[in-house]
Amino acid sequence: MTSGSRSLPLWLGLVAMTFLVLLTGPTPGSAGTAVRGADDVGKPKPTITSLTLKPTNVTRGASAKLTISVTNRGDVAARNTRVCVKLPDKVRNGIFPKPACKPLGTLRHDVTRSAEIMLLTSLKAVPKIYLTAVVTATDAKTDRKQILLRTKP
Repeated sequence: MTSGSRSLPLWLGLVAMTFLVLLTGPTPGSAGTAVRGADDVGKPKPTITSLTLKPTNVTRGASAKLTISVTNRGDVAARNTRVCVKLPDKVRNGIFPKPACKPLGTLRHDVTRSAEIMLLTSLKAVPKIYLTAVVTATDAKTDRKQILLRTKP
């Protein structure tokens, strides 16, 4: 380095760049970053694709049919797939799902299966109830969807 030069020494510039990289993190696409969604690769992902209730307005004492369609959107098969209907605690004595849970077995990639669950209502059923359909499988996240059931006297 010459005596009249105003440039920084090389080692000081490298220290400043290293400090900047440590502050901001590695650049996208470098070996130190993970690809978005990499933890979901090779995992099952059963999702509720449709939830239909017939009839939507039920006379108290009658029954309704809930049809739940489940598709595996994951890369691998979803083992021990089950569909359940959950009810709020305050209405448990007014509506009875038969059966409460139904097994769908193993769902391969992009395979859709449906389950039908009968909902029996008593004369004490409340007028408006949100039912929650829950699908579970081994090594998969739980998926939930809600549907409204109305009862009339």
